[in-house]
Amino acid sequence: MKNNVFDQSIVGIFPKDISKMYYLLAIMNSDMINNLIHIINPTANNSANYVKQIPYIEPEKTMLDLITKKVKTIIENINCNNCTKVKKLQNEINTLVNEVYAM
Repeated sequence: MKNNVFDQSIVGIFPKDISKMYYLLAIMNSDMINNLIHIINPTANNSANYVKQIPYIEPEKTMLDLITKKVKTIIENINCNNCTKVKKLQNEINTLVNEVYAM
């Protein structure tokens, strides 16, 4: 998938707490994590061994809820004709993830 960290070749990543699934989706497709994974491994192949090296930083509940809400909205709108809305939400998520990882 263009401009995303992972495609069909990645092994499964599963949250231990299902309530964190949307946050995990957000960070794994954020520019911040994309940059980190390419620092760890600059090739196109991102195996589970490289993914394990990414630091997991969990935000406070209000930030977690906000990111989760935005990811759910992207999923709801992914197949509609409103690509501008999805891109805007992805940019907002990138900003929020940058805030979390700047802490």
